Amino acid sequence: MSAWNLPARMLAVPLSTAVASCMFFVIPVMSSSGTSVHGALPVLGIFLIIGAIIGLIVGCPLVLLVDGIFPRWRPRYIVFGAAGALVGWLVLEGGFARGAWEAIWSNPRFWVDWAPRRLILFSLIGVMSGLLYTAFVRFIDRAIPRDTR
Repeated sequence: MSAWNLPARMLAVPLSTAVASCMFFVIPVMSSSGTSVHGALPVLGIFLIIGAIIGLIVGCPLVLLVDGIFPRWRPRYIVFGAAGALVGWLVLEGGFARGAWEAIWSNPRFWVDWAPRRLILFSLIGVMSGLLYTAFVRFIDRAIPRDTR
């Protein structure tokens, strides 16, 4: 890759995760409560920051790993976006909860009652993030060509 292609791709990861998380969390809340875009700006900023941080922590290493293992498989970002979103959800849910081992990891109620709904939601966020990232990569590869040496 050229000197600027990889950094541009790594910047696209938190951008795609932030946009995807906002699409699945902020837009439904705004539409159900009748809040305007101006009224939702503080919440929008929080979700953009959280989505970008999770994208940096989970998404960037996952993209580097997937690019190294499956360089020619086209839907790699979409499939592994869903997997990365699930890992990000578990990091967010289990990493910052008080008494996480008892409340989350070893609690059967969490895995039976809470996890299935969140599994679907975060898988959809990951698929949307993977789709956005795939579009960003195509744009980046056209704007900043890879070094073919």
